[in-house]
Amino acid sequence: MQTGDYLVHNSGKVCQITGTEIMKLTGKDVRYLILTPIRGSAETIYVPEEVASATLKPIMSRAEAMNLIHRMDEIEPLKIRNERHRDQEYAAAYNTQDMDTMVSVVKELHNRQEHRRSIGKALPSKDAQMMARVQSTIDECMAVALGIRPEEVSDFIRDNR
Repeated sequence: MQTGDYLVHNSGKVCQITGTEIMKLTGKDVRYLILTPIRGSAETIYVPEEVASATLKPIMSRAEAMNLIHRMDEIEPLKIRNERHRDQEYAAAYNTQDMDTMVSVVKELHNRQEHRRSIGKALPSKDAQMMARVQSTIDECMAVALGIRPEEVSDFIRDNR
């Protein structure tokens, strides 16, 4: 991991390493990676180098992004095993930071949204928030891998399936 690399933080934010800094917070010098999210770059995230590999995940390559795009139709929606724990199942799937799994979450939430719309109901706010969060992470990862802006990802996927 070096300055200029793009990574996914465990919060789901895609960030660029903008430098390192040694800070003395607990009486000893600790080197931190300085991360700037690609959206909302006013925020700065500091990650101790010693835990970076557990906290940060590399961005997929362009080839991996194209492969995912070509396989999206084959990815099944997430199967919810227990309706009472729907939120936890979404969160657990999201926290894997696995792109196939995140696509399955979006598909499940989209299906749920369409079903609820058909009976005159809106998607619950927790579901809508999770859908936005997962979609944002997918868009940001794909954008970096493909060299495009996050807001161009949906059109790119539609044109390249």
